Amino acid sequence: MTGERVYETIVIGGGPAGATAARRLALAGRHTLLIDAARFPRPKACGGGLTGNVQRFLDFPIDSVVENAVTETLCMFRGRRTILLKPVGLNVAMVRRDLFDHLLVKKALEAGANLKDGTRVRRLERKNDRWRVETTKGAYESQTVIGADGAAGRTGEAAGLRREKRLGIALDCEVSVPRERFERFKRRAIFDFGIVPRGYGWSFPKGDRFSIGVGTTEKHFPEAREHLRLLIARHESLRGAKVLDTRGAPLPFWKGFEPLARQGVFLVGDAAGLVDPLSGEGISYAIRSGILAARFVDEKISGGANAEGGYTETVEKEISRGFAFALRLAEIFFTHPRLCYFIGVRSISVNNVFARLISGEIDYAQLYEELAASFPGRVYRALKPVLKRWKAA
Repeated sequence: MTGERVYETIVIGGGPAGATAARRLALAGRHTLLIDAARFPRPKACGGGLTGNVQRFLDFPIDSVVENAVTETLCMFRGRRTILLKPVGLNVAMVRRDLFDHLLVKKALEAGANLKDGTRVRRLERKNDRWRVETTKGAYESQTVIGADGAAGRTGEAAGLRREKRLGIALDCEVSVPRERFERFKRRAIFDFGIVPRGYGWSFPKGDRFSIGVGTTEKHFPEAREHLRLLIARHESLRGAKVLDTRGAPLPFWKGFEPLARQGVFLVGDAAGLVDPLSGEGISYAIRSGILAARFVDEKISGGANAEGGYTETVEKEISRGFAFALRLAEIFFTHPRLCYFIGVRSISVNNVFARLISGEIDYAQLYEELAASFPGRVYRALKPVLKRWKAA
């Protein structure tokens, strides 16, 4: 195989996790190839909200792609019982994923990574302690591979990783409204609970449009389009909106500790199931896992004997350990959505705590402790025996 087709590492998938890993490895002097099936910039089904952690972990500014910021939330239960909240410190940067992801890819190329976009991976095979990646544009070889190919990606399966995935479903569309109406609501995110089984509906402002979506952790969601239609119809800011496009996507679901690297293959982002079990947010975790993967892939290439184990342990310690607390909260919320909405979502103190989580000021372990000590937390504990008997009946 010619030298131009042999790399030290190949990154499959150019989203936030893959592009971040490619940049870090290129900066470390590693001969890196980034492969993606789409051509950049490309559309992506996603709310596009960036938590305060994102800029902290990136080594370059992203101001050029930030369209606006959310500072208030309108919450409701099945289109009613609305409450407008302005949590202290809430400031979520909103981006269009086509532009944000393209920026990350360009930064990877500036660092020295190579790109093959519009290139689909057909097969991944291990030969003589190396990986052969067969694509629609020929075959490439590398010592290591980073699987950043999303929730439904197949890279992990080739290395015996995450063969039993748990996936949910999301349906997202972008809509345009008259400019004066957009200006009225451009700082407001909408969350509608109780309309989607084990999930919720949302609306986020981006530039000159709204990103509307519904998502669930359930495997099947046949009513997704109808829920999306109702979500648009019931809200003042969205009524009569022109639907620009609609996209569906699988939602990865974290289900507990599991190996994320084996035989030189390292999984990151959605491909590793690193998505918040409660909110569904994954961009910040994708970027963080991309940084960690680059560090341990560099170590692997240098001859590190425990790079794969070190990566899994570090992800568990720095990222997914907090998911255990998020999963507990998600189970409580999705089991008793009405109760949790009225004693939790509508609570100003609870929203202030979540704003601190979003800003990166606290983690899920600290959030769980604060919620347990709050008035809504004490109410839930008092009602828990009654709820258990009601559920059993």
